[in-house]
Amino acid sequence: MNEVLQYLNNMITTVNPGFNVCIPERHPCQKGSNELSDDQWNYIDLINKLQRHTRCSPAYCFRVKNEQQYCRFNYLKENTFVRDDGHSQPELVTKKNDPFINLHSKLQLQG
Repeated sequence: MNEVLQYLNNMITTVNPGFNVCIPERHPCQKGSNELSDDQWNYIDLINKLQRHTRCSPAYCFRVKNEQQYCRFNYLKENTFVRDDGHSQPELVTKKNDPFINLHSKLQLQG
């Protein structure tokens, strides 16, 4: 299971290496070909502009617990693990350092 989790961590992620970096004003996909690079900053701009949950609504993510409203995506995880989803199916819960990051593939996002 550890090998499977390590493999999955390399393929998909919910870790944001630029968690404290500002969201870029200019959309990263509007860069000209002479501005493109595959470096870490390009990836961070893409994550912060495209892969962060930014709009909450009662129909989508707001939940109420103990009379307190909260966003169901606002949680952090220290490690990746697999758990039973309650329907006898495995559910992958990925390591997460940003409470609003979406699950994504770095390779696909930069592609």
